[in-house]
Amino acid sequence: MDKSKKNIALWVVQGLLAAFYALQGVMKIIGSEEVVANFQKWGFPHKFYLLIGVLELLGGIGLLIPRTTFYAAAGLILVMIGAAVTHITHGEAAMLPMPVIPLLLLAAVAYLRSPWGAKQSAMRDAHQQG
Repeated sequence: MDKSKKNIALWVVQGLLAAFYALQGVMKIIGSEEVVANFQKWGFPHKFYLLIGVLELLGGIGLLIPRTTFYAAAGLILVMIGAAVTHITHGEAAMLPMPVIPLLLLAAVAYLRSPWGAKQSAMRDAHQQG
């Protein structure tokens, strides 16, 4: 796959992740009944869901800004690690795909949009052409 097609594919993944996190963030910020009930069930402090919602919304927006993509992905990875740990510690193994799949996609985005990921990709492309 040539470089422009890879870049387009990466932007599509970033766009889908951004939409996912924006939606998740808004659901937490508006305090949907299910979200509030889950955070209470897990024993988090009152309105902790608001903090997570703001982080998800900002992270989703950050995924679409080239200068912040790496940092947004890294921050959202931390949020997803927290979500995975929450599900594990509360015996909700069936829920693990919900944080783990986006986490893996975020890891790919973070790597490919990081300074060292871009540099290695450019070196690999130059090596293949030379």
